[in-house]
Amino acid sequence: MVRAPHEGESRARCARTSGQEDSRWLDLTNMPLRSNAEHPFAEVNFLGIVAKKVDPIYEGHEFGIHVGFLYQLEDNQPRVAHFAWHEIQRDDEPDDSYLWSEINLDESNRLVVASWLDDRRANPDLIPYGFRTDGSPYVEETSDFVAPPIGQGFTCATFIVGVLKHLGFPLLVEDSWPDAREDDILWQEGIVSKLEGWASPEHRGALRDDVGTKRFRPEEVGGAACRAPDWPVLFEDASVVAAEIIAELRNHVPEAEAPGQ
Repeated sequence: MVRAPHEGESRARCARTSGQEDSRWLDLTNMPLRSNAEHPFAEVNFLGIVAKKVDPIYEGHEFGIHVGFLYQLEDNQPRVAHFAWHEIQRDDEPDDSYLWSEINLDESNRLVVASWLDDRRANPDLIPYGFRTDGSPYVEETSDFVAPPIGQGFTCATFIVGVLKHLGFPLLVEDSWPDAREDDILWQEGIVSKLEGWASPEHRGALRDDVGTKRFRPEEVGGAACRAPDWPVLFEDASVVAAEIIAELRNHVPEAEAPGQ
């Protein structure tokens, strides 16, 4: 049971204090990604993860992957909250290009995150694209977004990581991730190129300096959030579920015309 918030206290911060210690995790380790046709988005229990294929970023790249939060409160329609591109934070109705799964949190903690996302729907943050973010860009007491240093920001995957971390649910053992792998560097270089006309020369220059930094891939983040039995998740465990996510997207999801994340 989630207690009602006191006046002036956000729903998210109230809900976070209830049930987190005893029943934080659900057993979703063997649950595949599902299509809207198989299991409608409206079946989500407050919060899930969506994933879809997007255009490749570099030559030889089979396809990109975009991830976001699927959420639904009370009798409202399901929504997808996601970091779409440089300074484009979106909250949309989900479409059939997405596959989805429940997130591996208990019901009260799903409500924490879903309420937080819903509270921000009307006033999306102006989040820059970045391969890293030193610290959280969200103020702990107010959840206000504070722009990070130039060149820093989120990807679609680190948006999920950052929001969960801010709300008290660290998803990854980030220090267990390796520095950028060879194809990560190709991807990062491709993103810097695609940001021409979207980001300032100064921002792109700072991003270029970060090429080679560790990358938290969408399939690793989405897989960890849906299938890892315990958080925070080590790289070696996230890699296993990431391979499953890629296989399911390859087999079931149509190509989408959107920037790769």
